[in-house]
Amino acid sequence: MKRTIKRNIGILASCLFAAAIAAPTLVFADCNALDQNAEWNQGLSKLQNQVESAQYKEALETAKPLFAICQDSPALLYFTGLAMRGTGDAERATVYFQKSSESLSIMAAEPGMSRLIWYTRYEAEHPESTPEALEEKDRNLKSLARQVAELNDEKHSLEISSTELSVASSYEATNYLQVMWTGIGIGIGGLALTATGLGLMLNKKSIVELNNGKLTERDAYTAGWALLGSGIGLTAAGIVTASIGGYHYSKAKDDAVLSFQVSPMGTSFHMTF
Repeated sequence: MKRTIKRNIGILASCLFAAAIAAPTLVFADCNALDQNAEWNQGLSKLQNQVESAQYKEALETAKPLFAICQDSPALLYFTGLAMRGTGDAERATVYFQKSSESLSIMAAEPGMSRLIWYTRYEAEHPESTPEALEEKDRNLKSLARQVAELNDEKHSLEISSTELSVASSYEATNYLQVMWTGIGIGIGGLALTATGLGLMLNKKSIVELNNGKLTERDAYTAGWALLGSGIGLTAAGIVTASIGGYHYSKAKDDAVLSFQVSPMGTSFHMTF
């Protein structure tokens, strides 16, 4: 009984030792003999051609049996990642690029392939650093610079237009201000004539005596009416002229407020700035 147990233990230990030695040999046996594997060489070449021809879905189908031969091949992982990126699965493609670069510590690759693998991994992990992204950023910056320049040009044009309008408005306001004051002067002259005419009419006797009879009362009365009529006409003309000038002046210069009041008791004019 004891001999049987010892024999079984010995057999079991021998099996476990053999399995421990054989396991890594089975895993890496095919990967170490890939140069002599026609199926592998044909499949990998076909995979590369399909990726380069943008046949990404077909490339993924081609890659499946190759993983059964050697799943640690940097080239296989690299081309599979390219095919996944081509189908739009950028996230899984990045994982395969990372596995491809890590597998370089297990299996050697040509220097050119190694550089491509590491560059593609960096490009996948830093999409903002790719030439396409940098070109797009440069295009966006140039477009933004053009927009800023256009806005500055428009702003400058608006400033020039505003200045021109301000100058034109100021010039127009000055002209209307002159018209307004001319009307006011005419109105004041008319009021003076009106007062003189009323004075002649009301004081015709005193005026005749003052002139030692050289002027008759009728002449003084007639002259008074003439002056009164002229004064009233000039006063009305002055009011109309000043009103027109003042109205347009207030429109051209918004900070000025003008008002006129005419009543039987007199005429008033107000200007507020």
